[in-house]
Amino acid sequence: MSTPASRLQIELHEYQSEMQRFRDFEKMTDGTESLSPWNIAWFLMSDSEWVAENSYLAGDQATCTKWSRIAAESVVYYLFGDWKKKQKHDDGTIDPERCFRVQPSALNLTWARYLADGLCWGAAGGHWELIDRLLAFPEPTIQADDDGEVARDYYLGLARWWKDPQDIAWIKEVKELRGAGSKAYHLLCDAVAAIAIGEKRSLEKVLDQYVKLFIKRRTHDQQFPIAA
Repeated sequence: MSTPASRLQIELHEYQSEMQRFRDFEKMTDGTESLSPWNIAWFLMSDSEWVAENSYLAGDQATCTKWSRIAAESVVYYLFGDWKKKQKHDDGTIDPERCFRVQPSALNLTWARYLADGLCWGAAGGHWELIDRLLAFPEPTIQADDDGEVARDYYLGLARWWKDPQDIAWIKEVKELRGAGSKAYHLLCDAVAAIAIGEKRSLEKVLDQYVKLFIKRRTHDQQFPIAA
């Protein structure tokens, strides 16, 4: 049987061990002697995305549907979670606002690339209530992180559009951003357009391409944005 992995000519990896590791990390959200609350929040995202990604590539639809939700929930926890109330900054203080909204953050934390991942998996599994939650994160006061003003403006625009998805004029509006953005942003524009007009096949094609970016990022240890 053909799978996304064979179609995309991407090597498959096992994902059972990441499932178990995720469950172990869920019990450690306060941190450990060697791992901070931020470390745990990051590992929850990383492991859940690994399971969602590789179950998708394996054609394991049931697992991918389940773990795409968990992956999106993990991004929600990363961006909104109470771990920020437990995380000490380099100067020993605790200040949740310094984690993301003030840039550069006290711990050099970024938000745009992780928001992109959460939106990808939330949309892939049709978990629209999580998309609602994630798109409540970009507020006008948030500062641009390492991805720059283009990413900040893109997600602010997407958040505004999501409140009124009938207004597809925003799709045309982001064409200017497409010229300056990365492949990740281009694909999210395409995903939003596919959702707006209800084209399931287009959305699946976008997801194929987005998964390729996940693989490329892991293989070459690249950070978003990946240059177009």
